[in-house]
Amino acid sequence: MTLAKEDLDQIKNHFFEWAYQWANEAQVTIGSSRVDSDMLERMVRVEESLARQMELIRQTIKEMQLRFAQIEKRFEQIDKRFEHVEKRLELVEMRLEQIDKRFEQVEKRFEQVDRRFEELTGRIDRFMIWSFGTTVGTGAIVLGVLRIWL
Repeated sequence: MTLAKEDLDQIKNHFFEWAYQWANEAQVTIGSSRVDSDMLERMVRVEESLARQMELIRQTIKEMQLRFAQIEKRFEQIDKRFEHVEKRLELVEMRLEQIDKRFEQVEKRFEQVDRRFEELTGRIDRFMIWSFGTTVGTGAIVLGVLRIWL
């Protein structure tokens, strides 16, 4: 964060006002030239410390920018990983769709087998009825012939 020249001038003015007030309250009896030179030395020290702080702030900002750039790279890597995962999931979905199609085919085959068993059951039922009818008919004929003969 840089301070404008106006801000620095305002800080100087406030500092001078405070220093003169302090000197008056403390009843300093030093000549005005001595006070001015002391104040100038202090002001120079304050300005130097402000300049050092500004440089530290600039360095901190640069380091933060570098760290943010690294974080952005990491996010890009994570995005790439998510893209790979999405592709894999798409492949899995395609495989599942293929499996669903295969199950549908198997279901159709089972339905065909069920129809065949139903047809076979119907044939066996008809065969049983015909067999029973033939047996009863043959038995009736045999009994009829035996009655006649006996």
